[in-house]
Amino acid sequence: MEAAEPPNAITAGASSPPPVCPYCGATSDGAGPCAACGGTPDEMSRQATQNEMGPWYIRDTSRPFLPGCRFETIARYVRAERVTPETVIRGPTTRQFWRRAASAPGVARLFGLCHSCGGSINPNAVACARCGAELDPTHERESLGLGAVRTIEAPTRAPDAHDVRPPARPEVNVHPEVRSLERSRDRARRQAHLGLAIGAVSLLIAVAALIRSFGL
Repeated sequence: MEAAEPPNAITAGASSPPPVCPYCGATSDGAGPCAACGGTPDEMSRQATQNEMGPWYIRDTSRPFLPGCRFETIARYVRAERVTPETVIRGPTTRQFWRRAASAPGVARLFGLCHSCGGSINPNAVACARCGAELDPTHERESLGLGAVRTIEAPTRAPDAHDVRPPARPEVNVHPEVRSLERSRDRARRQAHLGLAIGAVSLLIAVAALIRSFGL
């Protein structure tokens, strides 16, 4: 019997699956704007989107699959009030963990706030006069700002009763003459056992011969 073909397999001659939007991944007809995000798949739109791409993300539950943007785009959104101090974002200076924009290094200063202490600052200042936090962290287009990869060690576990082994018996130094006597005793014991075994076999043979001689 032939194996059943999986339902997702594309057989020869079958119609190919519909294309997906290059910006949000939603299924699209590929001919016009995406019904989910409104993006158009032409080359100019692709290049314009590529130019704006970067490691900064704005949390948007209505469009959760859009690519990240540049820091310059975040700054432009701040000026347009599309990003506010309460907007949830993530990027290189947050180690890609979500934060409110008012506590994101490099972004909070766009609101005139220190990301560390929350105090008012001069947006052109290099460091916060109140707490000394650096206000202008470096930004690299290709860098996600992730921390270094470190080995994750399993937490130590206290040994239980089954893991505790009895202490090893201390080695006792025995005089060579005593060891020689022990070896001689063991050798004599083995020879005695061997003699008993030979005697038992001889007795069995003698009994068998006696039985045959009497015709039993």
